[in-house]
Amino acid sequence: MTTPPNHGPQRTRCHHAPVPIHASPRTVSLNLDVRWQPMRLVPSTILVLALVGCSTSERGDIIDLRDTPSPDGRYVCTVFGETFYNTTGYAQHIYLRRSGEQRGYPGNVYVVPVGDDVAVSWTSPTNLLVRLSFETRRTIPAVTNVAGVTVTYSEMTK
Repeated sequence: MTTPPNHGPQRTRCHHAPVPIHASPRTVSLNLDVRWQPMRLVPSTILVLALVGCSTSERGDIIDLRDTPSPDGRYVCTVFGETFYNTTGYAQHIYLRRSGEQRGYPGNVYVVPVGDDVAVSWTSPTNLLVRLSFETRRTIPAVTNVAGVTVTYSEMTK
């Protein structure tokens, strides 16, 4: 019986191409084990889902709709709430328009933050008084004109 000739150490086949010495770190990292790449995806996926879940790009349901017509009936001031059915309450929108026009979104006069309160009243056919009550101290908006109506703001006590 003959023994096979010994041609030196046996080499195993390598399925990966050798990394050139002049390769950049990026090239080297691409040739390493790919099992860790899905782990990089997990934190970014969690972040994207959290941001999408917390986004407020969609509208809430409109509730507590109150129309207050001007003394001459030419204008309508609407105060409405917008709720997302969470525990923080809801913002209130103030929208001023001519009679017969559709109410818009968001409010074109003022959007009252969650926790604050509002009362509106007409002082004349073209003057609207918006009284605000603040949960957290804020500056009162300046007098403005919306749709031909002078809007004045004041602070009310709770």
